[in-house]
Amino acid sequence: MDAKTRRQLLRESDFGRQFGWAVEWNGRVIARLEDPVWDSDSQFWHSYELVPATDEPAERASLFDPEFWETHLEELTYRNLRLGEVATFAFPGIRIFDKQGRVRMRGLYLTEDDK
Repeated sequence: MDAKTRRQLLRESDFGRQFGWAVEWNGRVIARLEDPVWDSDSQFWHSYELVPATDEPAERASLFDPEFWETHLEELTYRNLRLGEVATFAFPGIRIFDKQGRVRMRGLYLTEDDK
């Protein structure tokens, strides 16, 4: 994809947010983060619906446990589902889940300079 097309896609998708994200752990996709919602009360934060992508019951259950996210924070990678690029500086909130059970994330976007 050329730079102009990529730049246009980024702008149209809120810098990749609307495409969704694969959550990778140990080289495998274990979940997807979809349906971004900007938290207007907490500048810079978005929440996402967590969709498990693993069939292993224990692994699937651990996705809904905040301890899993805290323990493996540096091992998780967030890859854009459309562009295949990684959001290098993304991280979950200290309280990972909001009141609706959505994952709170910051820095989960791509820039025009990435690639």
